[in-house]
Amino acid sequence: MGAKQSTKTFKAKKAFLREQEKNYTHLSSLNDKRYGPIDVYKNKNSNNWIMSVKRSSLSNSEYNQLIDELHLRTTLSHTNLLHIYDFFEDSQVNFCGDFKMIHIFSEYFPYDLEQELHERTRLMEYYGESELWYTLESLLNVGKFLASNGIY
Repeated sequence: MGAKQSTKTFKAKKAFLREQEKNYTHLSSLNDKRYGPIDVYKNKNSNNWIMSVKRSSLSNSEYNQLIDELHLRTTLSHTNLLHIYDFFEDSQVNFCGDFKMIHIFSEYFPYDLEQELHERTRLMEYYGESELWYTLESLLNVGKFLASNGIY
């Protein structure tokens, strides 16, 4: 399937999904402007959220590129980088042709920077200098981390 071997066996995929079902509650299905259609889950014991994203209708080269990127991204860990927990490939051969889908499970944050800026403007709570320096340092740190891992 991708440029590398299939990501998970059927047995491992089912075990991951059972674990997710045991530890997470489905909150909603929504069309997120950053990721498209997603399912959002919240951990029953903490405030961690995850999302399930499905990608399909990709050309073979796009599909292989995404699989390679996901293999790499599941191995990377940085506090300022969205963590991808796991992903599964699914393909079906039907009357109209082959159908490939990738299911991606990653961290989810309900707010993005644009929403944060709108909310702070509404409340008249503007960023202080220390917050701006922290944000800039965080961006530089994750950029350095990605560059040190050969990701540009």
